[in-house]
Amino acid sequence: MIKIIELIRTCTWCPAQWEGKTECDRLVYIKERHSNLTIRLSQAGATDIMKAIDGELIYGEYTGTEGRLRFDELMGFTIKVLEFSEEVIEAQMTEEAIIAESFIKWSN
Repeated sequence: MIKIIELIRTCTWCPAQWEGKTECDRLVYIKERHSNLTIRLSQAGATDIMKAIDGELIYGEYTGTEGRLRFDELMGFTIKVLEFSEEVIEAQMTEEAIIAESFIKWSN
């Protein structure tokens, strides 16, 4: 199990995308595009996210969400592979609430 201690959503829709850091000092790149969820890791100590983007593929799955993956869905798909720190969960769920509120305002 890989523990994520830092995570920032860098794109909300098409693709859904996050960048972060693991407890073992590896960068993580999470992307869901065209319903294909992939998780890649850099080597320990890397500081450039490109090292994760081009890094080791540790997970891949079809989601059916077409680039609109929410964080709670990400947790569900990756439950056997990733563990998220409480701080990451709180920050991501707060961000998702803000995104949802903005979308509702925009669509009215």
